[in-house]
Parts: sequence; structure tokens; C-alpha cells
Amino acid sequence: MKKKQIILWMVALLAIIWPNQNKAQGIDFSNIIEVVEDENPYYFIQQAPVKALGNANWEIVWQAKSIQAILLASNNHDHVGMPMVVYTEFSAIPGLLLCDPAMYASNKKVYTNFESWIDIVFVGAGNKTLTVSLDFASKKWLALDNDNNEICRYDLPNWQWLQFSLMMFYDEDVLIKKWGEVNK
Repeated sequence: MKKKQIILWMVALLAIIWPNQNKAQGIDFSNIIEVVEDENPYYFIQQAPVKALGNANWEIVWQAKSIQAILLASNNHDHVGMPMVVYTEFSAIPGLLLCDPAMYASNKKVYTNFESWIDIVFVGAGNKTLTVSLDFASKKWLALDNDNNEICRYDLPNWQWLQFSLMMFYDEDVLIKKWGEVNK
């Protein structure tokens, strides 16, 4: 991670925590954020993603050379399976969405097959990848490693990934229809 990005994350974290400093007295935040010393400067890493994905895979997310979004569910068959590069102005969003501890809170049993609508592929050093597959029908997500082995599977706690998908594929009828269903 570049020094500018680390400084930006620290400033953002301080901007969130500082105004609420008096309200937070007596609350133990040690289970939320842990400081890990590495060869690089200190990283602030949330424990839930690290425990679910593993250190090596979490490093791929935060040190990704590129991020691609791949649409797998579409009425327009020209777009299906074509990787779309996530532009720099959107590149922090998938990592931030994966930071949410609610993403790792539950894994309720669903009696349907997992059908990925969108794959978000993080490409790290040495072309190692971490793929986050999103199924909006069953409201599930799963993470796949470099060899397409499942790392973890959880429930989607909210529709923020669908919002991100709509930013990337704004003209896809399937995503627009699903967004209309969830916002009735």
C-alpha cells in the first residue's frame, strides 16, 4: 500500500473517531481494530475480514494492482463475462465494503444454488487473485482464491454491493430490476 493511501486511511479514521471521542468512552474497540507490525509501516486491519479471508488474501485486497468487475448475469449477452477495469475513482469501494464487519456476521442456510451475478477480481503481486462472487438472488457472497477454491461464504448484510454493481454496469436491466425490487 502506498504511503499516501495509508495516510489517507488514517486521516479518514481519525475524522470518524475524533468527533465521537466522548461518546465512545467505556467501549472496548480492541476486537474491531488490531495494529499489525509488518515490514511496511503499521497497517490498521479489521479482524473479521482477516480471520475470514486470511492474511495473504486480505493483503491482495489492500495491495491490489488492479480490480476487475465481471458481469455474469445479464439480458445483454455481449456484456456477459467481459472483465471491466474498476477505475481509480471507484477502486477503494470494494475494499471498504469488505471491511464491514456485518459482511462476516451470518451464513444462513439457503436452499438454492449459488449463481454469481457479479465477480469482483482483485489482482495482487505475482498475479495472485482473490475473487468476490456476489449472488443477489440468494443474498450471498463468497470469496475464491487463486485456484478457485472457496475460502468463505456469508450473507450480504445490505445492498451496498448492488449499488456498487450499478455504478459499474449502470445500463444493465437485470441489476436495475433488482434495485427496483429491493427499494419498494
